[in-house]
Amino acid sequence: MNNNEITAEGLNHLSTMISVKDANEAVKFYVEVFGFKAHEVTNDREGNVVFARLVYKGINLMIAPPNPIEEEDFMSPPVSSNCPPQVSFYVYCDNLEESYCKAKDYGLKFLHGKEIKFWGDKAFRVLDPNGYIWNFATKFAEHDATKVPREVL
Repeated sequence: MNNNEITAEGLNHLSTMISVKDANEAVKFYVEVFGFKAHEVTNDREGNVVFARLVYKGINLMIAPPNPIEEEDFMSPPVSSNCPPQVSFYVYCDNLEESYCKAKDYGLKFLHGKEIKFWGDKAFRVLDPNGYIWNFATKFAEHDATKVPREVL
């Protein structure tokens, strides 16, 4: 890192960090099912993942188990805390059908099947094994303000 940089190489000015039940399983899941690439993985002496930085099209997702080293105040994943997730992820993907099939084959819970949204995206929504909500989308049509549901206005 040179003196002009304020982030580590490859990091954006805003990156997401989430807590997961089992970081070893989470790395495998996010790579195999959601298409992330494992960029940085830190293991403890027993080989358990204590931190991982995963990347999807230049966007970082950092994951760690609850209470990783030096982070005593780190939260629990929604699935462990019995609290609904407070954020969701919206991911544009190259092949929506492939993403849909991977999610279905893995047995993820679908919150919404594939549907065309009023803003023009074709998307679906799933719950991941840690209780986080993920939306996968692709541009399908132009935004049409006449299709905005009445309850949204």
